[in-house]
Amino acid sequence: MSRMLQEITVHYQRLPVVVGNSTRHSRDMQPTKILETLDRVARIHILGIAGLLDQSKHPAHRPKTVDSPLLRDEIAQAVFYCRALNPTKSQKQIVGGVGDLYGVSRSYVYEVLSKVDAARKENIQAGAAVVAELYGRPKKSTT
Repeated sequence: MSRMLQEITVHYQRLPVVVGNSTRHSRDMQPTKILETLDRVARIHILGIAGLLDQSKHPAHRPKTVDSPLLRDEIAQAVFYCRALNPTKSQKQIVGGVGDLYGVSRSYVYEVLSKVDAARKENIQAGAAVVAELYGRPKKSTT
């Protein structure tokens, strides 16, 4: 048991730091695991799909999950960031590469792009433009 856990009283050890994780084991206290969980929760609330977390509405049906909307959002982000970082590549090359990366077809990537909310699309493109400006290829000087 880690030193930090030894100093915490028994009462506080029973309270989870992250939902679903016990504080009894030091491996559950890894910062990367906590950050991944917090990132997932934040993305769920940004996309407005927090209602899918409640599984009690349709118990007889196959429950909807948040994994599919999160995957679609990741695919859309990847396409927009690749487009901003590689302006000379064609749309077909970028979509094909992203589809290969996520193991989905090119038509699914196009479907994802067509269903992205306009406000979300603007936010992703703005972030991609900033990243492209900061980390993109240096521009050739004409002097």
